[in-house]
Amino acid sequence: MESTLKVPLMEQEQLEELLRILDEKGMKEEKEQVSGLAQYLDAMDTQLGDVLKELRDVKEQLGVIQDQGIKAAAVRVVAKVEGKVQEAREQVHVLKEKFMEGVQKAVKNFREKGVLTLAKTIDFLGLQKGIQKVHNQLSQSVLSMDRGIDRLGSMADELHAAKTHIGNIGRELAGKESVKAPERDVERGSVFQIQKGLYHVMGVTTGMKDRTEKMLSKMERLTEHAEYLKKPSIRESLKSIQSEGTEHEKDRKEIEHDKHASISFFAAECMEFHNFGEMQENLTLPEAVREYQRIRKKGTAKGPGIGFVLQDTTIPDYSDIQWPLFNRREIAAEELKLIPEYQNHPLVKEAVEELKQYLPELTKNEKQKKTPER
Repeated sequence: MESTLKVPLMEQEQLEELLRILDEKGMKEEKEQVSGLAQYLDAMDTQLGDVLKELRDVKEQLGVIQDQGIKAAAVRVVAKVEGKVQEAREQVHVLKEKFMEGVQKAVKNFREKGVLTLAKTIDFLGLQKGIQKVHNQLSQSVLSMDRGIDRLGSMADELHAAKTHIGNIGRELAGKESVKAPERDVERGSVFQIQKGLYHVMGVTTGMKDRTEKMLSKMERLTEHAEYLKKPSIRESLKSIQSEGTEHEKDRKEIEHDKHASISFFAAECMEFHNFGEMQENLTLPEAVREYQRIRKKGTAKGPGIGFVLQDTTIPDYSDIQWPLFNRREIAAEELKLIPEYQNHPLVKEAVEELKQYLPELTKNEKQKKTPER
């Protein structure tokens, strides 16, 4: 697979040979279909790689955000988009390999039997299913960025208004008149720079999604022709793409972590805006549990919880960031899933299991969720 990925499909010798054979046979339509598919896969591979680089640039800008709540929200948005884009690129790599396997079979059959039957050697149905997956991942990325940009703006507005409100409390205590919060300049500050970067990536991703939709329309015609010529293979093609996706996930290497990694915990009165309300930092997990229980007894309605700060030199993008571990009276599973580096980290895994021991009701709730309704 590696040789296929390193060399663009349009530069692969066997594809060049197949295109030459198609040309000599006067099969111009088939030649355009095959070359168009190869060009699409090459372009998507390159563009998705470029998008991942741009997202890394956006992550580098997150360090300038001072408010931990907004910073954590921005990290969640970027991590979710990055995950979907990475999945799309990995799917493209699988499709490139599948495509070249079909090309090799077509050339081999022609050499040995003098017969050229693309529909029986190139799995167009499997390729169409894979391209549909790419389209779904791109669509989810665009939606996540659109919502994320809007959410970051709302959080920045809330923080801007809150600062004025806090200042007015001090003015009232000093016997001074309160002031009205000035309008926030939405085109200035670190939040705007993050939004700007995400907006550009969203534009590029939308372009890739549109191109994929056009390719799917072309693939529909190819698939219909392939089904007509090779009906028995339809079920096999569906099984093939499902099994390849499963094998591809199994082959992903586990993330390596620095043996000197460390983790600390915090308990906060408000898990969305950590600085609003009480917050106790640099705690052990037992200390964080005690502080959480104390804060919870205060009867706050702001959503108390427990979070962690992971220090690990092997994942600098996600090191030293306040991240939720326990929120809304349950393990923050959705937030952990957003960043595989957290979800798979041994220290975080250990903290989740230990937290269940400190808070027995968690284990009870999980068992209730897993028990099917009768």
